[in-house]
Amino acid sequence: MKINTDIPTAPEAFEKATRYCCAEERCRSQVAEKLTQWNVPPDMTEGILIGLQNAGFLNEDRYAELFIRSKVRQNNWGRYKIVHALKAAKVSQQSIQHGFSLLDEQIYLNTLNNVIRKAQKTICEANQSLKQRKIIQHAVSKGFETDLIIKMLNEKEVITTHNE
Repeated sequence: MKINTDIPTAPEAFEKATRYCCAEERCRSQVAEKLTQWNVPPDMTEGILIGLQNAGFLNEDRYAELFIRSKVRQNNWGRYKIVHALKAAKVSQQSIQHGFSLLDEQIYLNTLNNVIRKAQKTICEANQSLKQRKIIQHAVSKGFETDLIIKMLNEKEVITTHNE
């Protein structure tokens, strides 16, 4: 594979970055990393990032909102796992909080309920205490809050029989 060592001009890099941002929602660190891969000098990178933000191609609040919504609905992730992933992507705490403020709490609770129901059906354990502990471990590994898991397990609507 040939490595590109050409340094693009600012307009070329900006145009390429806009196409990159149009393909899907990106966070600032993803675009900065891509600009580095394209051999864009660091002094030019910041100007391109600001230009992308001003033009509306780059918006961390929008990125956090979409990331949170998709991870809850499609991947069945909880808050802790989502926050960890967003922090790893260097998304600001303010954008993370904004994204969670827009998340429908009922969708989040329904997702946790589905994770618990699925675990109840798939975990085969005769000892109910051990089974409940394994269900809690599974939901925690998906990033859900322990107190919320236990509260939901104690509610009658999610407790299912083994024959279901």
